[in-house]
Amino acid sequence: MTRIRIESDTIQEVRRAIELFTTVYDCIDFSEPQKGKNPKYVQRPKFFSYGELKEPTQQ
Repeated sequence: MTRIRIESDTIQEVRRAIELFTTVYDCIDFSEPQKGKNPKYVQRPKFFSYGELKEPTQQ
């Protein structure tokens, strides 16, 4: 399995990146964007989403 992590300062930027990836590559499933929980970055939390590559569809 191959995973991709999208990370940004805002949830809107993560959603835009997911939209871009899915329009170009239909073989990636992304999780819902979420706020990071690492206590090290509590003052500047990041938002992220993981994408998992699946078998490409036959065209």
